[in-house]
Amino acid sequence: MLVSNDHDSRATIAELGARVRAWRARRGMTRKQLASDSGLSERFLADVEGGKGNVSINSLEATARALNITILDLMQDAARPAPARLHNLLGRLEDAQLDQAYSLLAATFGLSDAQGREQRIALVGLRGAGKTTLGEQLAAQRGIPSSNSTARSSAKPAPA
Repeated sequence: MLVSNDHDSRATIAELGARVRAWRARRGMTRKQLASDSGLSERFLADVEGGKGNVSINSLEATARALNITILDLMQDAARPAPARLHNLLGRLEDAQLDQAYSLLAATFGLSDAQGREQRIALVGLRGAGKTTLGEQLAAQRGIPSSNSTARSSAKPAPA
């Protein structure tokens, strides 16, 4: 049996209210128009959008109908249409096509491995342990620039 606490319930109601408000704004409707079209009171809708109301399925259905969407649209993360469109498109692709789409997106938007963490190495150790020498040799072997953060550090050795 799934048990939710009061905090989770409030967060869910607040999220639902934000979705109602987002859909209403997207439709260019005032709260008064939504109230008129749904048969719900403005005060009730204000409470719902403010995360203060306890909404029934019937009220959600009336709200969704007035917004010209389904109740599922209202419940899902459809308040962000671009990711939803992308998700729908990617859902139709086969695995090889998904790999190709990922590569194209990564190359286009700077997420490729050459710019990512996979290409960086951090050498950590005591002073004088050979980090700089090893780092320079590794960089030369891989044909990439070397960076030494110790040289840029403002830390000073402790007095003897």
